[in-house]
Amino acid sequence: MEKHILNIEGLKKYYNRNLALDIPKLAFERNAVHMIMGPNGSGKSTLLEIIALLEKPSSGKIYYNNELIGKNHNRIRKEITLVMQFPFLFNTTVFKNIAYGLNMRANSERKRRQKVMEILERMNLTEFGERNARELSAGEMRKVAIARAIVLEPEILLLDEPTSELDEKNIELVERIIKSFGKTVIMVTQSKGQAMRLGDMVFSMSEGGIE
Repeated sequence: MEKHILNIEGLKKYYNRNLALDIPKLAFERNAVHMIMGPNGSGKSTLLEIIALLEKPSSGKIYYNNELIGKNHNRIRKEITLVMQFPFLFNTTVFKNIAYGLNMRANSERKRRQKVMEILERMNLTEFGERNARELSAGEMRKVAIARAIVLEPEILLLDEPTSELDEKNIELVERIIKSFGKTVIMVTQSKGQAMRLGDMVFSMSEGGIE
């Protein structure tokens, strides 16, 4: 099996003629945790959004499992999940927020409920299951967004500073879950300590490039 699940070649992204990303070559290993560090404005979030197929690059190629990602890759999109830095939650219960993605897949109602209950327990969110997600604290909302992504069991999990609003206890919880996820993780962090604790590989970004 190919060692790398994702390969990037000659990637550039412009916004109003301003170069936001310039990455000649970058590869992410299968089932490894990759940490991306860098100052604000260095292009970290833009890179995640392009990998998640939410943004189109201005030029360059991205290969997923040696397959060139083109315009219409709904199948690949289902295998990549992004938790944004400021995630959007629906105006409904925590349970229904987490179940949203599962409801769009061919799972039985019983199987969906089982998966949601399991992730609620793992994330210490069981008592919040019937609460409105938008009435939770910022940290609790972030945990719901992480749970909603992990329950889908994507091949690539993208995380944009997922622990930035969590207390120490919940940071430890989320880090344990990330470390044991078992598939490819690409995570942005501002913490060098966190990058060293979690990362099988650590990248540094500056002015749109990988150092």
